[in-house]
Amino acid sequence: MKYILILFALFVSATVPPSIGDMIFNATFEDPPHTLNSLVATGGGVDQPSATIGSVISRSGVADFSTQVASLEPAGQMGFFYAPTTSAGLVLLSWDMAMLSFGSGGGPDTAAVSISSDGGGGGAMYMFWQTDNDFQIGGTAAAAFSLGQQDHYEFLFDLDNDRYDFAFNGVALLTNQSVNAGFNVQSVVFAAENLQSPSYAVDNFRWEIVPEPSTWMLISTGCLAAVYVRRLLETKAAGR
Repeated sequence: MKYILILFALFVSATVPPSIGDMIFNATFEDPPHTLNSLVATGGGVDQPSATIGSVISRSGVADFSTQVASLEPAGQMGFFYAPTTSAGLVLLSWDMAMLSFGSGGGPDTAAVSISSDGGGGGAMYMFWQTDNDFQIGGTAAAAFSLGQQDHYEFLFDLDNDRYDFAFNGVALLTNQSVNAGFNVQSVVFAAENLQSPSYAVDNFRWEIVPEPSTWMLISTGCLAAVYVRRLLETKAAGR
C-alpha cells in the first residue's frame, strides 16, 4: 500500500484549512462533469477525484447501482486529497461500493482503500475486501460483503480524542475505536493491495467537516449522527 501513496503524492494540492461545515468532496460521478464510458474527470472541484491512475471509467448499469459510478478496472486507482488538513473536530467519510470481481493473476487479489494523514506512514488506516468476502479494517474483520452488491460505508473520525466509529449499510458495527495520536485525514485512495487490481465500483464519495450537532442531525441520513451527539455529551460531562 505504501507504493500507492507514493504514486499519488505529487497530486496533493495546497488549499485553505477546512472549516466546520465544509464539504471537501461530494463526488457522484454523474454526467457532467464525468462523461459516460470515459475516464472520470479529475482535479476540478468537490465533485471530482484529485487524480486517477490507469482505468477509472464512468459507467452505468453496474451491479445494482441505479446511478453512474466510477468503475475501477484492471490497473485503476483513484485518490482524493486535501491539504492542509484539519487536526481537530469531526470528519465524516462515506461512500457506496460494490465489488465486481477479483483478479486472476498472481499476487494478492484484494481490493484496498487507505485513509492517510500527512503523507501516510504510521498515520495510515488500511482496509481490504478479501476473496473470502470478508471486509477488514487493518487486520480486524468488520463486515461481510457479496459480489455485485452496493454497500454503504461510513466513518466518523473524532480528531480531538483520536477515535473513530464505522457503520455498514446504516448499522454501527465499530464504535470508539482508536487511531494513532495526532491522526488527521489528508488523503483517501481507492486501489488494491500491492497494486493488483480487482474490479469494483464506487459512488457517492463524501468527505466533510461535521457541522454543529443541530444542523448535522437534519442533514445526516446515517446512524453515526446519534453516536456523535452521544460523544459530544460525554465530552462535556467530563469537562473537556
